[in-house]
Amino acid sequence: KYSKEDKIFWISRWKIGLFRPDRIKTFKGQLNDYKSTLNIALTIANLFVSLQ
Repeated sequence: KYSKEDKIFWISRWKIGLFRPDRIKTFKGQLNDYKSTLNIALTIANLFVSLQ
């Protein structure tokens, strides 16, 4: 079983690996791409609805 210090150490390492600045930047870029795609899809859907 891990001691409290070992647990904190592994949690910190996991967070550092998960939230590295380069990963955050990449993830933000992907989210912006998804947001743009979703906005286009919603705009087209609204256009079709307004034309009917």
